[in-house]
Amino acid sequence: MDAVCREGGAAFLVAVFPTEFAWREKSWLSAALISSLETDGIAVVDIETRFRALGLSFDAVAFDPIGHLNPAGHSAASDVIEREIASLAPVPRAAPLSRASDGPPALTGRTAL
Repeated sequence: MDAVCREGGAAFLVAVFPTEFAWREKSWLSAALISSLETDGIAVVDIETRFRALGLSFDAVAFDPIGHLNPAGHSAASDVIEREIASLAPVPRAAPLSRASDGPPALTGRTAL
C-alpha cells in the first residue's frame, strides 16, 4: 500500500487501534507492528497512545471488547488522524509499479507479522 500511495504522490498512514485486551495489557503484537512499520519508514499513529494522552478511557471510545468505536471514539480518532495527516511532509511521486495488464500492481517487500 505504501508503494501504491507513493506512486500516486500520496502519503500512506497506518492507524493502529487497540482491542480492550491490548488497551489493558499493551499488546506486544501492536508494539511489534508499529516498530516494524516505523523501521520501514511508514508513518504510523498509535491511536491508543493518542487517546490516553487526551485522557480518554477505552470505555469512553469503544462500545465492545473488539474496539469498535462509539460516536465519541470516531470523533476523537478522526481528529487525531486529521492532525497526523496534516503533519506529514508532501510525498514526491514514486516510479510506477510494474503491473500486469489485467491485474493489480506487483507488490514485493513487507510480509505480514
